[in-house]
Amino acid sequence: MVVSYDFWLVLLSILIAVFASGVALDLASRVSATQGSKAAVYWLTGGALSMGTGIWSMHFIGMLALRLPMPMSYDVSITLLSLLIAIIVSGFALYVVASSATLGVLRLLGAGVLMGIGIASMHYVGMAAMQMQPPIRYAPLLFNLSILFAVALSVVALWIAFQLRSETVLSAFWKKLGSALIMGGAISGMHYTGMAAAIFAPDSVCTVSPQDINNLWLAGAIGGFAFMFLATTLLISVFDTHLTSRAVVHAEKLRQLNVNLEKQASELSSANALLEQQVQERIRSEKRVQYLAYHDSLTDLPNRGMFSTLLNHGISLAHRHNNGLAVLFLDLDRFKNINDTLGHEAGDALLQEVGKRLRLCLRASDTVARLGGDEFVILLETLDRKELVAVVAQKMLTAIVQPFILLGQEFHVTASIGIGIYPQDGQDEQSLMKNADIAMYQAKTVGKNNYQFYSAQLNANSLERLALESGLRRALEYNEFELHYQPKIDLRTGRITGMEALLRWRHPELGIVAPGKFIQIAEETGLICPIGRWVLKTACMQNKVWQEQGLPRLSMAVNLSARQFSDENLLSDITSILKEAGMEATFLELEITESMLMLDTKKTMKVLTALSKMGIKLALDDFGTGYSSLANLKQFPIDTIKVDRSFIRGISTGGEDNAITAAIIAMGRTLSKTVIAEGVETEEQRDFLRVHACDEFQGFYFSKAVPADQFAELLKAQIPVNQDAAVTPRSPLA
Repeated sequence: MVVSYDFWLVLLSILIAVFASGVALDLASRVSATQGSKAAVYWLTGGALSMGTGIWSMHFIGMLALRLPMPMSYDVSITLLSLLIAIIVSGFALYVVASSATLGVLRLLGAGVLMGIGIASMHYVGMAAMQMQPPIRYAPLLFNLSILFAVALSVVALWIAFQLRSETVLSAFWKKLGSALIMGGAISGMHYTGMAAAIFAPDSVCTVSPQDINNLWLAGAIGGFAFMFLATTLLISVFDTHLTSRAVVHAEKLRQLNVNLEKQASELSSANALLEQQVQERIRSEKRVQYLAYHDSLTDLPNRGMFSTLLNHGISLAHRHNNGLAVLFLDLDRFKNINDTLGHEAGDALLQEVGKRLRLCLRASDTVARLGGDEFVILLETLDRKELVAVVAQKMLTAIVQPFILLGQEFHVTASIGIGIYPQDGQDEQSLMKNADIAMYQAKTVGKNNYQFYSAQLNANSLERLALESGLRRALEYNEFELHYQPKIDLRTGRITGMEALLRWRHPELGIVAPGKFIQIAEETGLICPIGRWVLKTACMQNKVWQEQGLPRLSMAVNLSARQFSDENLLSDITSILKEAGMEATFLELEITESMLMLDTKKTMKVLTALSKMGIKLALDDFGTGYSSLANLKQFPIDTIKVDRSFIRGISTGGEDNAITAAIIAMGRTLSKTVIAEGVETEEQRDFLRVHACDEFQGFYFSKAVPADQFAELLKAQIPVNQDAAVTPRSPLA
């Protein structure tokens, strides 16, 4: 039987095959992209329908292109079966491509075989829908070749689809177009190979009732429908891809926005944490500032401001409840010596320990505060008896006098306490503080290491002290100081061997002020150093004047205060003064006390050694009243020992003073020291000293301290005398 094909329908079938292949490739991308979601099922179903319909349309139009010399028709049920096979095969292909991350060789071949058989089945089932009689026979070679063609086509199609499944029409148009042409051509080749394998008998007839349908129009309708269906599917895929792409972009923007928000949230959290930390630090700082505003930074005791508040509150309560209270003003004795000798670090440690000891002496309701320096003030509230204040004051004195360990050394400190009682000593803060301060200075005046209650007489003394302190500050400027000189007498010859310069203050209103009234004030105010330099310079220059006048070249003794002795500029000041006065150092004798000698033995030894090397003589004043021992005395370069006047005064009464004086003289001679007795006022005292071989003496028995012109007269009047006269020296000024 002669067989022919309609060229245009063949071309239409090939175009549908190519278009269906392109749509299939894009659908594979959509199924793969949505894998794992509900959308994957929809895309798989829709893809199977679209791809299957496209392949089947190509197949059916290809069959319509066949021209046989007989009327042709097709069994509808069998035709629909072929369509179903095409849809199932398409769904299988899409599932294979999208369901796995990898596509191994065995999986690819197995899937290709199944898909190829499915496509071949669709083709030959569709051919069976013609129901030819006798049945269609197939050439074995071409039949087998068509099946192999279908399998090969399936393998290639699956591989291409798998490779391009991550690509879309929008991102790989040319790749997919080329692949669609290959796959469409292969599908068409498989179809027409299968058609070529069909053998129709010359007398074959179609047993299906012929339909009055034009094949060309039917093919056009099916082709048009297929194109529309495939185009619609492709447009949906492209649109979905576009939406997905935009969704991905928006998702990325949202992700980036979330990242930025999280970063900003983290930064905000860090900023909040930092702000909270700064707030906490600010609160702590404010609390610290507030604490420091009312507490002493060194001892942690209340300061002046807080004590003022507590005192005023205590006065209000005492007035309301008719109670008493006491203010105790405490000042450490000779505290500056600690700072000058050991340094401020040791002084600070001492103040801290004093604060601790004072707190232990008080009740919980009492208050101890530090006003500054070495001044402390104590508030005792709800008092009903004055005697209780004395008990507390004595308790504090006892606590402070206990040894302090500073820089590995043991030191002893004392305190002076002044007490003001409310309401009799003052009914307000200012009065109580002032009167307690006055009482404290009285405690220092009467010997330190004691307490004194305020009295009206103390106030008078305080006013005198203030007047003296005020005048003392201008005394140097207005040349109100002058020196008197007391001779030293040799007990064997009765001749003047030297003199001691003694300071006098000629006050413009009070007249001559005794040293005992202003020296202590000068020490406490720090004025003693410039005054001491003036004394030293004036004494040296006066001695040089006497020497230039031809008077005997005698030694000039000058007292050094504790503050002067600890002054770092002492050696340079003395060197400068001697040079300016033009006096040899051997004619200068410096007197220090026992307490100064033992305050800091290392520093004392260094200073005394330097002075001794300069040729300056050194005298130990008031010997016997301090802490010196024979062992201590031996280590210092002391030239002269001066027996304190308190022992000389007791010689006339006999007893212990005689024994002590004799012992001191004996010790001095044993150590080869010159021994001078101070305060000799009677012949009996003079004779006792001569009998015990004392070297020299000073005192009213010969002469009191006199101005420079009168002392010059003493020197001029000095003439050789016989032995008897030496025993009873008398001054023309006595």
